[in-house]
Amino acid sequence: MNAVKLSCLLLCVAVTIWNVNAVSDQQEEEREIRQKRQFYHRYPPPMPLRMPPPRPFYPQGRYGRYGRYEVIRPMARYPGYMRPYF
Repeated sequence: MNAVKLSCLLLCVAVTIWNVNAVSDQQEEEREIRQKRQFYHRYPPPMPLRMPPPRPFYPQGRYGRYGRYEVIRPMARYPGYMRPYF
């Protein structure tokens, strides 16, 4: 009889712990969903583009007169030199 009571008590404790864990997991999931929903209205899904965005027009070409180079003038009265930049 004592063993039956002990096993029933252990079973009840186990079921209670299991239910409490399940409830806390459910509350955690609901909290995550609520946090996600809080920011959802700020980031709408992107609309598909009908036309590609217009390319910018560069009258001298993309990099100006010197191509992919920037002009560096280390000191006055000395000629600058060219350094490629990417």
